Amino acid sequence: MSLTTLLIAIIVYTGADWPVRGAWVDVQGMVRNEFYVENTTDSRGVFIVEVEPGRHTITVTKQGYQTFTGELLFEAKTPNLAVRLEPLREESDGEK
Repeated sequence: MSLTTLLIAIIVYTGADWPVRGAWVDVQGMVRNEFYVENTTDSRGVFIVEVEPGRHTITVTKQGYQTFTGELLFEAKTPNLAVRLEPLREESDGEK
């Protein structure tokens, strides 16, 4: 039986701290390259998943925002993670 830890991630919009609902989150283990989960954030911008302690990569995507990717080391305790997404900058047709 392997130990697991609960990862609680909160995804917010940079600048306003508004929750980003419907952001696509995937968490992947780095040691065995084992795929853990893909899911979306809820209406509060929260994503909860149970993972094994160790090194993991988390990727967060949402249309209209820059993709966040980070490598994290989770220990055998409950980590809380706050991810801030930057909005994509729109270019108007008249700008160069």
